[in-house]
Amino acid sequence: MRRKYFSKLIKPVLTAARMHGAAYAAGDVLIPWTEINLGGDATVKLINATAIIRGTSGARQEQPFALWLSQDSTRVWQSAENAAVAEFPDRYSLGHVSFVAGDYDDTAVSSMDLVTFATANGGNGINRLVKPLNGKKSIYMGGVAGGAFDFRSNVAVNMGAGTSTSSKEIVTDTADARTSFAVGDVIHSEDGNIQGTAALVEQLKVTLTANATASAGDDEKLYNISPIWIRLDFEM
Repeated sequence: MRRKYFSKLIKPVLTAARMHGAAYAAGDVLIPWTEINLGGDATVKLINATAIIRGTSGARQEQPFALWLSQDSTRVWQSAENAAVAEFPDRYSLGHVSFVAGDYDDTAVSSMDLVTFATANGGNGINRLVKPLNGKKSIYMGGVAGGAFDFRSNVAVNMGAGTSTSSKEIVTDTADARTSFAVGDVIHSEDGNIQGTAALVEQLKVTLTANATASAGDDEKLYNISPIWIRLDFEM
């Protein structure tokens, strides 16, 4: 029988205020529970997992972490993001995939300082059979930090009156915005106010696709709310 393969690219949403408050410590919730729609309740095999992790102002985020899979996001740990995991027994866990420091690609390409790839092909948890609950189409993914991930931004608003809901432009401070943001990023301010989606990123200015959704004060830090992407490859 011919094998069939498919991939899922998941872009978990992190909370700007949680990223701004402090670095994540080992044992903290790194990725909140996020749904992965597999399209049906058949059993599939996880054959590869890749993490694409945005650097903070060009600094790599090469920390170990565990990626947990579950059939039900309400039955496993429910700790807040950037807080220690409180674990409880459950029958719905599908196991985890471990990313270790040696998985990261220290390529010589300078732009890779901004995006770090880690691939766990053949590591702990790969070649695991996973299956949604009967009649369901989704499993769930959550992450636990094994080191000090630090997404605290140094890109700040540089506008005396703050950002405006009647303008698409955000003028930024001395830090180069291009080392933190890319076109398509959804940007929030440090207190969680939605600014919008980046259409153009320049050294000291970000232009949004539409007027800012909410205002952000002068000197408030700006955050890309999806600094970690996970690609999971499956065999049917």
